[in-house]
Amino acid sequence: MLGKLKQYEEALESYNQALKIDPYDSRAWNNRGLVLESLQRHDEAFKSYQKATAIAQRTTQISFTLQTIAKRRNLECLG
Repeated sequence: MLGKLKQYEEALESYNQALKIDPYDSRAWNNRGLVLESLQRHDEAFKSYQKATAIAQRTTQISFTLQTIAKRRNLECLG
């Protein structure tokens, strides 16, 4: 919302605070990157996007593993 109002510095501070609370929030890292791009801070934006991508990939891998285990357990219960 703050980004839409072009209050980029305030938005950046909000994302920084959110990431102090949950440093594994890939959406916050991505949105932080968007704000940094708007501020022409491209190197920092790139690092935020890298962090968001790394977290999202781990989340996807974890979800896949959980699904695999759940399917295996269901098959064991049925077998």
